[in-house]
Formats: sequence, C-alpha cells, structure tokens
Amino acid sequence: MNILIADDEKPAREELSFLLQDLLPEASLTTAKNGDDALSLLRESDFDVVFLDIEMPGKDGLQVATKILERPSPPRIVFATAYSEHAVEAFRLSALDYLVKPVRQDRLEQTLDKLREEIDQRDGVQKLLWSRKAQKLWAESSDERWVLLDYEDILFIQAQDKKVYAGVDGYHPLRVRRTLKELEDELEADGFLRVHKGFLVNLSKVKEMSAWFSGSYTLILDSKAKSQVPLSRRYVTRFREATGF
Repeated sequence: MNILIADDEKPAREELSFLLQDLLPEASLTTAKNGDDALSLLRESDFDVVFLDIEMPGKDGLQVATKILERPSPPRIVFATAYSEHAVEAFRLSALDYLVKPVRQDRLEQTLDKLREEIDQRDGVQKLLWSRKAQKLWAESSDERWVLLDYEDILFIQAQDKKVYAGVDGYHPLRVRRTLKELEDELEADGFLRVHKGFLVNLSKVKEMSAWFSGSYTLILDSKAKSQVPLSRRYVTRFREATGF
C-alpha cells in the first residue's frame, strides 16, 4: 500500500507516519509539507490513500482533495486535522474518513479497516470489468488531460522509471496508472505479448523484425513514426510461436 501524508507541521507528519508504520509495516510512506507539494508528488507517483491536513499554506486540504477527485482513478482521501468544523465539506468530497488530531491509534485502525475493505471491493470490481473486455484503456497526457484508448490503437506498453506508458500514433508517450503485469494479464487475450522485461507489444502492429545482437531483435511497428520495440532473447521463442516465425 502506497500512502501520502500531507501536513505543514513536521511533528504531525512524524506522528502519523509512526502510527501508520506500526499498523502497516509493509506500507510505503511519503510525506508532503503542503498542498502544492502533495499535488506535485501525486503527479509523479500513484498512491492508494492520501492523508490530508486541511489548514495548510498555499492550497489547503479541501482544495487538494478537489484536484485529486478530478483524476480518473483517484486515491482514497482521509482528512487528519485539528478542526472538526470541516467535516461536512470533507464528506461532500467523498472522504473515506475524517480524523481529529491528535490521532488515536485505535481510531486510525478503524480507518485502515475501511480502507482495506474499499480496496478489496475496488479490486473485485476491476476484475469484473476486465472480464467483460471493455477493450478501452485510460491514459494520461503530459498536460493533465486523459485519453480513452482503444486497444487496437495502442502500439506498445512500456515500463520505465517505475512508471508505465502507452505508445500511440499522434501522441507523446501517455502515462497509464497500472502496472505492466496487470496490463499483461488484461491485454494478452487481445493480442499483446511480453517481448522484453519492460515492453508489451501489440502483435497486430508488428511489421518487421531485424536481428540486433546476442540473440535479441528489434521489432519495427506499423506506425507513422516507425516505432521500434526491443525483443529480448528471453522472449524470442514465445514471440516466434505467437507469430509463426
């Protein structure tokens, strides 16, 4: 579980981090010192839940939550604040919970139980949707716009620097907020094949193959930019079987 804590008071960040580490030792924790810092981190990484203080310099917690909810797949939001009067507004923003400082461990445990339940429900819904084969995939462009892609328009999927991108004609690489393994499982039945530890390729887009070195190859795709994807030696046999080479 990836968790972001946004609070302008260092002692509050440290106390909440300590409680979460005690209750969720396997979780990855990241901290932000204000709302703008939190939004910057959210653009760079994916989080399952964001703990937000409300009274912060710059963008306050309510403004940050509003921006978060504009995303196609927003993380869950928990407000952790010294003020109780914002609770109505917080729940209008679909907050998972509203914690009043100082946060008690037993109260935080209740929040985490809610979070686990929602994640389990979300995963169940995602599996159901995948099984229906909508053949659509949301991707994020560099200017914070989202594009709904048809599978057939995707040239390749690439994992790079702990992020995943879709290669599509007419666009710069589009950020996909899923793991490469999730996409491999989802797209395999629609003609996508793992050809490298960091690449899936749409087999219907492969036009040429050229030898590279040490048993590896380069795949040239049928695209305006003549995109190229590496085929590593590890995946050559499976590629040949899939394409009848």
